[in-house]
Amino acid sequence: MEPNGCSNFHRTSVIRRELLRLGGVPLLGLSLPRLLNGITRESETTASNPSPPSFGRAKRCILLFMWGGPSQLETWDLKPEAPREVRGEFRPIQTKVPGIQIGEHFPRLASRTDKLCIVRSMTHSDVNHTTSTHYLLTGQPPPRSGDKLDQWPHVGATLSALGRGEGSLPRLVQMRPKVPGDVPRFVEQSQGQFGGWLGAAHDPLTIDHDPNRADYAVPNMELASHLSVEQLHDRRALMNKLDKHIASVGPRLAAKDASDERAFEILT
Repeated sequence: MEPNGCSNFHRTSVIRRELLRLGGVPLLGLSLPRLLNGITRESETTASNPSPPSFGRAKRCILLFMWGGPSQLETWDLKPEAPREVRGEFRPIQTKVPGIQIGEHFPRLASRTDKLCIVRSMTHSDVNHTTSTHYLLTGQPPPRSGDKLDQWPHVGATLSALGRGEGSLPRLVQMRPKVPGDVPRFVEQSQGQFGGWLGAAHDPLTIDHDPNRADYAVPNMELASHLSVEQLHDRRALMNKLDKHIASVGPRLAAKDASDERAFEILT
């Protein structure tokens, strides 16, 4: 999630952001030439009025998305003035920021709320666990088909498609450890976790292994013990020949090629 450092970063980011909205442009009667012309004017304005200095830009982002756990009524938004059947059962405590209260079990967080941005207005109308995650991870309602390829891309997949991240390592990694004795899971069926219509090349590397185990290791990051680097190159050459015979597959093959290339870089 780090910029490339070039002087035209602000201009290119504006263009990418605006192009993502092209799907709705015809409804407004705005043609592509007019849109691009508007982007040019905006980028010129941005160049002449640079943004004020800030603390910097994030190089990485960790999203903790809890499948299950305490609700907002026990944590961030206890609603102490609401009726008994609505408000949370725990006591709210004051925080470092006047006017903001959080749950009594977070005294250390209460001393650091000046470093937090607490959003209490986010909502949706979907009560189904497996589809409501689509709202939270993509910002869009889930597709009616439920098909993975019809879903909107995870926010991390979008950043991957925009070129954020460097090197051969995956730009998006998600951890869903399977812990013995865990409650019944619906994690694997939850929507919005993948690249969606952006293609499989932007799917995350998913790690399901239990990190508490003594033999824990990230899967598929090393060559099989019986396979040498030379044999891997031979298999790659064979795979390239086969791919040429199925080039008619089109975009899906292109996405597969991108994923294969990254995998070979990691393994070698």
